[in-house]
Amino acid sequence: MAARFPDSNAAYWPHDIRVRIGQQSIASQRHSFSSGRGYGAVFTLSLPCAPAARGEGRAPRRTSASTAEAEGAPLRGLRVLFVDDNEDARTFVHAALEMAGATVHVAESAERGLDLFDSNTFDVVLSDIGMPNVDGYDFMGRLRSRARGARVPAIAVTAYAGSDDARRALAAGFQRHVAKPIDPTELVAAVRSAIEANAA
Repeated sequence: MAARFPDSNAAYWPHDIRVRIGQQSIASQRHSFSSGRGYGAVFTLSLPCAPAARGEGRAPRRTSASTAEAEGAPLRGLRVLFVDDNEDARTFVHAALEMAGATVHVAESAERGLDLFDSNTFDVVLSDIGMPNVDGYDFMGRLRSRARGARVPAIAVTAYAGSDDARRALAAGFQRHVAKPIDPTELVAAVRSAIEANAA
């Protein structure tokens, strides 16, 4: 059954499937995302990593930032807050960023997002725009009014994808604008870019 995002015609399908590799059958999860008829779809397949073999006599390796990126964890060590009223969007972004190495907290509303921000430390904040009660623009205004929220990098992740929407998001205090349907590679790149720009 597809779940539709409230501020777009997009649909999202989570699937638990099994994949056979050689003689092993392993559990995996696939996420399918489409903006609607005629817009194509994005499919993400998550597979578990094999445990490291024991007794090989190898010393543990130090993991630098460049090594982490090469090994598929470009966001390792980063703490991310993602705010979106749609559960499927939260699940998708959580999975995408966690697979890139980040520690992700999700909130179902702007109010809950602010509560989490006040009680935790985050390296970057991501937020939807079209949320009920308090939308993403208002959320960002409230976040920026906090002492710790004044400089934290922030990214709008939204189906409001036009150039005017992007400009409005930047004017509201976001540093980046990522349009739905979400491309995990683009999202990870936007997070890295926002972090690096803030550190410069």
